[in-house]
Order: sequence, then structure tokens, then C-alpha cells
Amino acid sequence: MRIRSAVVASILAFPFASGPFAGRAAAQADLAGVAAYGAGHLDKFGSSVVRVGDLDGDGVPDLVVGAPDADGTAGTECGAVHFRSGADPTVELGVAFGANVGERSGYALARLGDVDGDGLEDVAVGAATYNGAAGNMQGRVLILSGATFAEIVSATSGEAGSEFGRALACAGDRDGDGIDELLVGAPFADALAVDGGAAFLIKVTAAGFTLLARFDGDQAGENAGLALAALGDLDGDALRELVVASPDWDGTPGINSGRVQVYSSDSNSGFPLLNTLLGAGKNEQFGWTVAPIVDPAGAGVTRLLATYIGRTQSGNAFAGGGSIYDALTGAELLAAPGTNRNQFLGTSAATVGDLDRDGFEDFALGTPAFSPGGAFFGGCVDVFSSTTAFGPAATRLFRRQGSTGERLGEALADVGDLDGDGCPDFCAGATGEVDPASGLQTGAVHVVLGQRPLLAPDQSHYVDFAMMTLDGVGYGNLPVFFMFGLALSNQPDFGISFASPWTIIPAAPSGPFGDYTLSGQIPDFMGQPTTIYAQALLPYDGAHSKNLLFSEIATLSIN
Repeated sequence: MRIRSAVVASILAFPFASGPFAGRAAAQADLAGVAAYGAGHLDKFGSSVVRVGDLDGDGVPDLVVGAPDADGTAGTECGAVHFRSGADPTVELGVAFGANVGERSGYALARLGDVDGDGLEDVAVGAATYNGAAGNMQGRVLILSGATFAEIVSATSGEAGSEFGRALACAGDRDGDGIDELLVGAPFADALAVDGGAAFLIKVTAAGFTLLARFDGDQAGENAGLALAALGDLDGDALRELVVASPDWDGTPGINSGRVQVYSSDSNSGFPLLNTLLGAGKNEQFGWTVAPIVDPAGAGVTRLLATYIGRTQSGNAFAGGGSIYDALTGAELLAAPGTNRNQFLGTSAATVGDLDRDGFEDFALGTPAFSPGGAFFGGCVDVFSSTTAFGPAATRLFRRQGSTGERLGEALADVGDLDGDGCPDFCAGATGEVDPASGLQTGAVHVVLGQRPLLAPDQSHYVDFAMMTLDGVGYGNLPVFFMFGLALSNQPDFGISFASPWTIIPAAPSGPFGDYTLSGQIPDFMGQPTTIYAQALLPYDGAHSKNLLFSEIATLSIN
């Protein structure tokens, strides 16, 4: 939305006029970044995405994207894994099709390090519906070369129907060989109970897979291993702890309340269970997705992001949401609840770096089945600050909405700073999106560029009494202050000198992306050449320079 503020203010007396709300298409395009499309109709390109190291030598990390429903030489729905340039995700570096009909290669992805020793990072790929010697749907995991895109090695669990490879997570390098160990989920394994599920900790080399530990679900239908993660060290052994989620576990609150178990990586102690976090309600499916989220400096808390897509919020059934927890104590630190019926917020989740520069890593939650603004199954991605400065409710920084049928938010991934502007970026998959060039419903991946607010005057030079329009783009749900004055400090960020005269103009949030327009008349400077400055601020604790989230400066030249 676009807002015109009715405010009377100036450096000493600066009049501003009021006006109507309007659309904000230009600002949304600025935040959209780059859209990259798949190759074939109904491929579901964007079902998974992960950042890897620089594969093409341009100095920018690259992307790997799964299209599990793609058809290839092996047959229908063999799946495909696309290697894309991080500098321009529309550029394909290579593609690896699944080797077997119906295996849906690319359903899950995880980065590992250099498995084959050629100096380039390799990637683990889940093909959960692979039919092998042990029976149908046993699943398999393969390692693809980052240099040749060919298969290096693969393995299965040998258990029919287990869907080995449905979920993957990097477990950290336990032995210092430069290759991360791998967590693999098989949520329909039957070792202790029918569909109890399992998670496998595996050492991967070019020669093969070695099983280090196995964690089995003990309740029928709990589907342990449907989501996986690795956290920081909780027990002092300098190893990352392991997280195994069972979103369909039945607990005291009712069926499918869900649970998340945190295991030690200490093999000498038998990988003991450190903590169990439980869902709070029937059918909330706590643990649908899990992810580590960085502990802010000095906090001393290992934090876990976990979602619950079926939770009822304020009377809205299946609104869902996600929370940050202390992984060791289970205490809930921050909550981001869904706000609409059947939103299923938290279907996907990822940390996205410190977008608001407050020292806390922020996070995104995806809702591909949501229909925002009447866009049926358009999906959306909500991005939240993880600061606790405002209490237990997470502040939403912005929302990106999909169009009808796009299913935006099917997958999310932190991809670092791809455009080199100092702000972290992230990827969002939209598996139902149509490629406008081919007309095929290939699916897409959007690189959403983190950015500071834009602040642009409508002219480069003004004269006394001229009309001025100032456009600003920030992030929604945060208060914005436009400040006008004769001097700034020498610092480009947070560079406000309160010793100089300033006019502070509050502007209410005007939509999910925070688009603002202020119009007014330049005061009378008696024909003298004058330079004034405008600065957009998004403070989270009042207009104090030490607490500013974003700032952008516009220079206004007069006479």
C-alpha cells in the first residue's frame, strides 16, 4: 500500500499535504529479486533448494534446486537436480536426472563439503520413492559431484516403504576430514513400530556410506525423521547435537500433537537423549519443520526453530506458526503465530541472516497452500525478526505473496549475500509457478534480496516553494520516521546527529512491504543555495540512534 501523510512540519516549518492510499507494485519488484524457472511442465522445480560453494569460479556461492517430478531418460518422475549460478540463477550450470523411474530425485537436498576431493563442494540428494531390491518406496540417498554433476556414491536403508531420504540435514564435520556427516530421515520405517520412522547419522565418503547411529520412533505412525536438523553443542563435547522431529506423534494433548527430540552427538555415551519438546494441541503437528537459529552474542542459549502447521490461533483452525525454543530447557523464547484459517504457516522454514541488523538471526516461514488476498494456493512467505526486545511475539518484517496457483513458500533457504550489498538474501520455491517464457508450469525459485529502505526524491534540484514528493520503501509492521535536517554525522548507517535541528515525521505502516510517499512544499530559503537531508528510520524501541534497524539518506538540493 502507499500512504500520503498529513503532517505539518519542516526544518523549522515544513508543510506536508494529505492524500489517498495507492498500490505499491514498484516497491514489490525491488524486493522480488530474481525468478528462475524449471525446464519441464509440472516438474515442481523449487521443491527444495540449498546454497553450495562457488562451483563456477565467479566468486559467488551457487544454488542447487530440486525438481522431483521431472521426467528424464530413466522415465517419468525420476526427478532432477539443477545446479544454478548464484550470481544469476537463470543460468544453468548443469542438471542431474534421477537414475530410476519414479524415484523423485531432488525431493530433499543438503550440502556436505568436498566428498570426492576435487576441490568443489558436493551435495546430498534424497530420492525417497526409489523402488529397490528390498521393495517399493524404500528410498535412497545419492551424492552428486559439484564439478561434473554426476553421481559419486549412493545408498539405501534396505527397508521397503521407509522413504529413506525424505529429509536430509548436514550434521557437521565430526572427524575433521572436511566432509560433514549426514542426517537422513526415513519417516515410514518400521523397526520399532509401524511407520514409527527413523533417522540415520551417516558418515559419507567417495567409497560409500557408514552408519554411525540410528534413532527410531517407538510409536506407530509418529513418522520420526520427517524433519531433521543439527544444533550447536549443548553438552560440551564440541559436536553439534541432532534434532529428530516426529510431527505425527500422539501425546497427551491428542493425536498428531507432535514431538521434537534432541540427541547428543557423543558416541561414547551412546548418543543419549538430551531433551524432548512436545506439541501443545491435537493435530498441530509440532515439528513439521525444524532448523537451528544462531544464538545472539552473549545470550548463551542454543536456539531451535520449530513449526506447528496445524495449531489453532485465535479461533483460526490450522493457522499454524513457528516458535524459537531454548533447545536444552524447552522454554519458548519467541512465537510467530499464523493469522488466518487454513494458513498452515510453517510448512517450510529457514533462517535468513540478520536482516534488521539487531544482532539476532531472523527467520522465514512459508505457507504454500495459503490463498492470500483471494489468490487460490498462491502461497506466501512471512519474514520475522527474532529479537525479543518487544516480548514473546515475533515482529514480522515483511511478507512476499504468490499469485494464484504458484504455491510460493514450498521451500526456503538462506543463500547468504548474493548481490554483495551487505544484506542477507534468501530463496523461496514456488512449485506451481508458470514460466512466462514457455507457458509451462515448471515451478520457480525466487531469490529475495534483503535490502535497506529506498528513499528517493522526485527531482534532483528544487527551488523555494517548489512541491516535493519523497518515496520510501521499508519493511511493514514497523514504525517509520522520516527525518529532515541540515546536518548528518559522517556515518552512512545510523548516522543521525541530534544536535542539529530536525523534523521527525512518523508514518504508520502501510502494507506488508512498507511503502511510503510524503508530499509537501519546500520552505522559503530566501534564494540561498541550501542542502537538506532526509533519512528514513525504522526503530524498534523509539527514535534512538542506537536502536535503528534501517536507514537511508536522501540529499535535497535547493536553489
